[in-house]
Amino acid sequence: MAERCSWNERVVTAGESLDSDVRDHLASCADCAAIRHAHDELLGAFRGIARPSLSPHFRPQLMARV
Repeated sequence: MAERCSWNERVVTAGESLDSDVRDHLASCADCAAIRHAHDELLGAFRGIARPSLSPHFRPQLMARV
């Protein structure tokens, strides 16, 4: 298996506003560009979906088990 670019983690954790170093790297690295695209698509799929709420009994039951 080919080695991945050392920028992969930085590209994914960069957040919404990419600094110029990350933008420049994405323009020159197909591996990182593909990973960032997949990451953005995944985040987009979760936008607008309501978070599930826990049962009011969850925390007391969890703490009792701990």
